[in-house]
Amino acid sequence: MKIRLFKMLTGCCFALFANLLLSSNCFAFSEAEKRITALKLLAHAKASVHKHHNGRLLWKIEGYTQKKQDAITGKQTSIYSPPMYTSPFGYQFRAKLYLNGDGLGERTHLSLFFVLMKGEYDEFLSWPFQKKITMTLIDQANVGNETDAFFSNPQSTSFQKPESSMNPPIGIPTFLPLCSFCCMDDKQFIKDDTLYIQVKVD
Repeated sequence: MKIRLFKMLTGCCFALFANLLLSSNCFAFSEAEKRITALKLLAHAKASVHKHHNGRLLWKIEGYTQKKQDAITGKQTSIYSPPMYTSPFGYQFRAKLYLNGDGLGERTHLSLFFVLMKGEYDEFLSWPFQKKITMTLIDQANVGNETDAFFSNPQSTSFQKPESSMNPPIGIPTFLPLCSFCCMDDKQFIKDDTLYIQVKVD
C-alpha cells in the first residue's frame, strides 16, 4: 500500500512539474524544448502508475460462455479490449470482438477488429496512421495460434486522426470459423472459460 501510494505521489509530482514548466517563464528553454521536456515528464508520470505501452496488447477475456450467449441473443453483440498505446508517445488503440460474428461473418465466424482511438499525443503524431496490424488468437495448448495481419490503408476513415473518441473499427469479419474455434481437437482456444487475443502494432 505504501509503495503504491509513493508511486502515485511521485507521478503527481512529475505531472505538476510538467505543467509548471509549460506555464512558467523562469526556465531557460525554448517553447519547443519546454513542450518536449513536459511530454517526457508526463509520460514518466503515467509510467509510474500504469504499465508500459509498447504496441503489444494481450487481451484476457474471461466468462466466455456468458459473453457468447449474450452475443447470440443480441444482448451484447461485441466487446472491447482495454485501451493500449503503440509507444509512450504513440497512438492509442483497442480491439473489438464479435463472438457470434459481424457483417460477412455474422453467425458463422469470430470477427475481430482494430479500433484507433483519440489519444493524448495525437497533435504530435503523423497522420494518417500507417502501421502493420497483427491479430492473434492464442492457442492455450501451444499447438498453433491463429494469426492474420493487414496494413493500414491511408485512404480509410478508420486511420485518420480521430475526431471523436473512436474511429470506425476495421479488421477481419471472417477471422476464424466458429466451428473451428470451438471444436478443434488439437488446439485449445478456450480454457477455463477464458480466451486470449493479442494485437500487435509495428
